[in-house]
Parts: sequence; structure tokens; C-alpha cells
Amino acid sequence: MFALKKMNLLRIVWIAILSLPAFVVGGGKKGGKKSGKKSMETDEDLCPPPLEAVPKTSIFDQLTPEEISTTAEYVKMELDLVSEEPSPDECNFADRIFRLDVLPVVKEEALSYLDEDGPMPDRYAKVTVVHAPIEIMDYKVGPLPIGDSTTIEAMLAEGTISWNNRPYFPPGCEFGQVASVIDPVSAVVAPLHKATTGGFCIGEEDCKPGLLWWFSPDPSSSRAERISIVQYQLDPIELGFEVGTGTGTSMATMFYIPLTCKLAHGDPDYSKWYAFDFEYCGQGPYDTAEDLMDAYEGGEITLCDLGITDDYDAMWSGLQRRGPLRPFSDRSPPVVSEPEGPRFEVAGNTVEWMGWEFHVDMHPRFGQTLHDIKFMGNRIIYELSLGETYAAYSGFSGHGEVMYLDSHYFGLGNAAGSLKKGVDCPENAYYFTGYNSLNPYAPFEVPDSYCVYEIVNGETSWRHTFEGEPLGIPRTYLTVRALYTVGNYDYNFALQFFQSGKLKISVDAAGFMSTGTWNENEKQFGVPVQRWQSGSLHDHLFGWKIDMDILGTKNNFAHTQFGVVDAAGPTNTGGTMKAAFVEEVETEAGFKVSTSVPNTFRVYNPNELNAWGRPRGYSLHFEGSIYNILPPEHPWSRAASWSNYNVMVTQYKEDEPLLSNELNFFTPNEPIVDAAAFMDGESTVEEDLVLWVNLGKMHWPRAEDVPVVTNFGTSLDIRPWDYFDENALFDIPAKPEDVESCKPRIGSDFDYGTTPVD
Repeated sequence: MFALKKMNLLRIVWIAILSLPAFVVGGGKKGGKKSGKKSMETDEDLCPPPLEAVPKTSIFDQLTPEEISTTAEYVKMELDLVSEEPSPDECNFADRIFRLDVLPVVKEEALSYLDEDGPMPDRYAKVTVVHAPIEIMDYKVGPLPIGDSTTIEAMLAEGTISWNNRPYFPPGCEFGQVASVIDPVSAVVAPLHKATTGGFCIGEEDCKPGLLWWFSPDPSSSRAERISIVQYQLDPIELGFEVGTGTGTSMATMFYIPLTCKLAHGDPDYSKWYAFDFEYCGQGPYDTAEDLMDAYEGGEITLCDLGITDDYDAMWSGLQRRGPLRPFSDRSPPVVSEPEGPRFEVAGNTVEWMGWEFHVDMHPRFGQTLHDIKFMGNRIIYELSLGETYAAYSGFSGHGEVMYLDSHYFGLGNAAGSLKKGVDCPENAYYFTGYNSLNPYAPFEVPDSYCVYEIVNGETSWRHTFEGEPLGIPRTYLTVRALYTVGNYDYNFALQFFQSGKLKISVDAAGFMSTGTWNENEKQFGVPVQRWQSGSLHDHLFGWKIDMDILGTKNNFAHTQFGVVDAAGPTNTGGTMKAAFVEEVETEAGFKVSTSVPNTFRVYNPNELNAWGRPRGYSLHFEGSIYNILPPEHPWSRAASWSNYNVMVTQYKEDEPLLSNELNFFTPNEPIVDAAAFMDGESTVEEDLVLWVNLGKMHWPRAEDVPVVTNFGTSLDIRPWDYFDENALFDIPAKPEDVESCKPRIGSDFDYGTTPVD
């Protein structure tokens, strides 16, 4: 026991000497003053064991390009699929691969390998195949790499996912068949489009080019019938926008035209597809395009002239600088400096910093995904990953009834391009290479797709003036950041690790708005932001999976709310007193948070107590997050049932790995994965618990959201709660130059907590 305590003490000393922070240096000038004192000679006994070249956490690595392409070729041959690049006319009615990514390792096997020196788990891929026009099937393929022992196994019962759930990918798939319906009806309504836009239309010789159409699932779409909303928009380049000053057609979402229709395209015979429910500027619906034109020509429809003339200037939607330079903006901004080099270390995809250790990778669908998150030697979280990004729009007209599930369907990891150094992350951040697997036969590397860096934010972690002397330490934190551009929108996610043991999830949304057409009917649903554009009311909700393991997998869950009680003390004169109301949650449940009633949620180990008899745990604290305010029976709420809560707590199950499915997008009334159904009354007492967390913001647009939205978002703190005996920051000295230093090393088994590691 003495030896263990001595090792802990040495480890604490090691952490203490890593306290000289990264700091900010003013732009345009040389760096700040560096201490002239030399570090004392390092005692090698203080350092953790040597760095493992391939940490055990590599079992969580995503598939490499070679694994992806060889698996795709294997599945293609075994299932007799079409070539890797079917034509747009062919791919919708051909057996093809839709998705191919790593199949998560079984948790029990992972923990046995990580904690008990059990066998290394085999590696498998999950491959989603469209069998047209019958069904969509998930297959388990492995073990990898492909060899004599590799097999392919169906993961679902036949008919689980209908052909009407089929994806649009590969890019352009189904567009050829949809065009066979939409182009002819566009020609019918061409005179109305011309009158509305000043000459832009489809199907007539004198049409100005640049009118586009797009389709997305309608709320009524089901496994029996595939229904989509078709919307029209203008290409800003054809409106005079100069290429090279923005992002081209991704800005088309700010140039919607007020004509929509619906498309029935569920029949395997696409000659039977048809358009219906035509609506123009809030007027209708009309059964056919001909009915709409009869009403227009008969004077029954009020024309919505957008006032687009030959000299219309679309440059307002671009990202070029406007006006004279702002004072001082010609000087470089502050930069991050690391006087003695970085205080974190990376081995493969495993990162260690200031007592934190975790594995991070870029999942092709979910983006940055973390596993085996430890603080002070003990696992806090087994898995932290984004499960879904949801955006649902509002509006009087047809353009307003649109919803997107960007994470699962479009794939955030595949939408992650290279980061801009000095803007997205500091120049001296550590940059990771990601992979794009949208075409599984030809995956490719994406350099600098996500990053990790330490930064000081100019605040203090603790501060007090004691006997006239100001004491404290600067607040620094390690950030794992990635950005994803999905069409018009940009998602900016940061996972921040603090020296106190706190972890923060920060989500921001930005990019180009998706607008409607402004008229008096839109007053409750949007805001005029340009000549005819209405910034549509919408929300952004982000569903996260947080698999908590507090000192093991036998955890409890408590929900605390705060209110008042009648004052009970003998000298109380105020009449009432603030009080905490703690609910020990014994079965799976969902919760909503409110800014008017403070809430905290705590996961704890009832069998591990701190020195004061309190069960050691971690708690969740929301910063102004919302939940889905649509009623639970609404199709968008059914498609993303997790969004109806801020927190759901359930037992861990291997057959409940995700809170959504990418193909929920197409049959919202009949979702393939209904996360709310995970709450089926099972015990949450001394169980392996998963928290399904919804972080979100309502976006009520404003003029300042043009041309692009200024980053806005919300966050969640995951804080130690009675996990330690005291503030965990006091192993960090206020004068780091006076202590010994050594580099961090990954792979240590030392315990920093109040109890030994088993």
C-alpha cells in the first residue's frame, strides 16, 4: 500500500510540473517575455512509462482507406453488386453500397482487452447495401483485413428497411428519374416562373439559365409511399455573383423561389411517378401544374414579383470584404505561444494532457468520436460521440416544412475538409488526417481534418486575494476541434478538457441561411433579411451519446431540481428558503431542462465514496439548451424522438448503439431507430448507463445573419461531483518554473484518484 501511495505522489508531482501554460502573444509583435530560469534536471523516475507506439486504444480506430476499399471490393464480389460508379439512371435501380464504416467493438470485449489483458478484439466493418427495388440491408464483414477467414453476415431480418428508405447517394442518384417528372412540369409553369423572377425558368427557349430544383422528404413519407417536397431556387452565379468571392451554389439556399410541389416516387416503375399539390406564394394547393397555370391565367392567383431586373446585384450574398478597413484590423491578431513546446502528447489517435487521456478519431458519419476518456488514471466516459444533427424549418408556405438529419444521412466526417490554420485552429495545433469514404471504392485522405491544441483564455481557474497577495492559476484547456460544411451550413464542434477534471461539449452553427420568400403570411415564421428573402425560423438540435463509466460500470443516476421550502430553522425570518430536491432515478427515463427551473443530472458509483462519505460521480450542466417544441406525434419528432428530451438515461445495450439511423430521414413517421423506445422501464440502479443528450438552439434570424450566420450555439459541462475530496486543481503550482518537469507519456497505470485502481 505504501508503494502505491508513493507512486501516486510521484504522479502528482509529474502533473504539477506541467503547469506552465500556453499563452497569447499580441499580434504584430514578437512574443512575450520568457522566463530566464532553467528547469531543474529531470528525474526520470518521475516520468510515466515510455510512450506506446501503438496504444491499446487503437481498437477504436476508424477504417483506413485500404481497409475500406478492399472491403468494398469483397462485398461487391460476394453480393454481385454493380460497378463502383453506376450512372445516375442506373444506380437507383441497382444493388449498390451506400455506407461502409467500422463496426464498433463489443464493449465487454474492449474492456477485457483494455483493463484485464484479455484478447485483442477482432475488427469488423458495417456495410449498408441497397437491394433494389426490395430492401436495404446492413452486413457485418470481417474479421479484417480481408482474408480466408473473412465472412459476410446479414445484421437485420429481411424487410426491416424498405426500398422506400433508399438514399439519394451516390451523389446524383435518383435525380435522373426525378428530372423525368419535374422538368416537364417545370416547363408547364415556366410562364409563372418568368413573371416571378424576371425571366428565369426551365423548359422554354428564352428561359434565363440558373433556375434550380431540389427535393427532400415530406412529413407524409412512409415505408409504403415515398413523398418528397420539391423546391426551386436561383443560382446566384447566374444572378451576377462573381465566382471566387464566396462559395457559389451553396448560397442558393438564400434564393428560394415561392413555388413548390410534392413528388410521389415510391413505385419501382418510375414512369408511374407524379407531381401534385402545387403551391405558389402561399396560394393553393393545386392538383397539377396545369391546374396551377389555369388559376394563374384566369386571374385567380396574386403574382409575387421578386423585382429581379437585369442589373440585380447578388454580391450581397458573398463573403468578400465590404467598405474601408476597420481601424487596427490590418494588424495580425494574437497567437498562441508554447514557450517550452506543447504540454500534450499524441500517439496514433491517443492524446494525453494534464491527467487526461483519450482516443479520438473522425467517424465518416458522426465526426469527431472519443473513446476511453480517463482523468487521473480512471475511466470517466467509455464513448462520447455525436449521434445526429437535426434542423427543422418553419413557414406558411411549402418551403417551411423541411427537416434535415445531417449527421447520419449526409455524414459529418465525410463533410470535413482541411482546416484553415490560424483560423479554425492555432497554427501550432496538432493536426490529424481524416478519411473521406463517400465512395468506398476510392476513399482518400483529408489532411488537417481535425486538430487538438491547448489554449489560455485570459481567465483564471481559481483566484483569491489572500492577505493582500493575489493568488491563482491561469485557465487553460485542451480543445479537440472539427468543422463540417454540409451544403449551406457549417457545424463547429469543440470538446474541451479542463485541468479541474471538467469536460465541455461546445456546439456552434453557422453558414448560409435557408430562406423563404417574404410576404405578410410569413410574419410568425420568418424575418425579412433582404429584398424578398425571409429568414425562416428553425432549430438546430444535436444528439450526443455519452456512455458514462464512473469507477466501473455499476452506476446510478440522480436528477436534482431547485426550489423553495418553508423556512424550518429556529431563527429564520424570511419565511422560505432555497432547497434542493433530489430524485434518485431507478428506471430508464427522459428529462427536459428549463432555464426557469435549474436542473443537474448526476451519474455516480454508489459503492465508491470520497473521504466525506459522498458517492463519487460526474454531473451534467446545460447552458441554455432547448428541446424539440413540436408535439411528439409530429413526423419530425418521430424521426428524431431523442430531440423531445434533453437527457435520456438507459441501460447500455449492444443492440442500441445509436440514437438514429440515416434512413429515418425518408420515413419520418416510421423511423428505423426510435431512440425514445430505448426507455422501456429497465432498472438504472447499479447498471451500465448511457446518457443520450440533446443540445440545441432556436434560430430566429436577423438582418445580421446575412451573408453568413455569426457562430451561435450552446454547450454542456460534464463536471466532477464529489468525485474528489477537494478541488483537483491544487496539484498545479502557481510558480511552475520552480519545479521539475518531464514530458507526458501515454500508457501509465498510475491512479490519481482517492482509491486505488483495481
